[in-house]
Amino acid sequence: QGDWSSDVCSSDLHLGLLTLRVEHPDFEAVERALVVPAPVLPATDVTLLPIALRYARARLHGHVHLSTNEPADGVEVELIGPESDAIRLRDDTAFAFPEKRIGTYSLTVRFEGFIDRTVPVRLEKAGDDVDVGTVELALDPASVHGLVVAADTGDPEEHTSELQSPCNLVCRLLLE
Repeated sequence: QGDWSSDVCSSDLHLGLLTLRVEHPDFEAVERALVVPAPVLPATDVTLLPIALRYARARLHGHVHLSTNEPADGVEVELIGPESDAIRLRDDTAFAFPEKRIGTYSLTVRFEGFIDRTVPVRLEKAGDDVDVGTVELALDPASVHGLVVAADTGDPEEHTSELQSPCNLVCRLLLE
């Protein structure tokens, strides 16, 4: 919603069919036919019917790769910006956000046990198809989480370790 005025003097309007074009960087351009049926007197306001504008939209896509080469099943890809959205990957490394408003976004990829990765993204023009490439997630060396089964009873025990790799966790547990 908003008001606007043009720099066209009413005495510049001629009888007949004219084309009115409305442009703004955040919206798709709109053209409307305008009929001037009678002469317009100088300093006369001309009122037009409302013109609906659609936000300009673009597409964003890319891939996720886990440093362990595991399938990306369950990876969350979140887009924060003028139109926020989130998807969870299922049996695929590809992601796509179709028809998002142009603007500046933050794309965050996260998966349990891996370090979150945030990438700035700019959708600049209507109709753009922005490829962010492959977002690589590295294993989080700060903690390894897992379920440990006691050798003597077979009962599960919740375990968290400050070790540097899953191999160290397995080796240490076998030795204890």
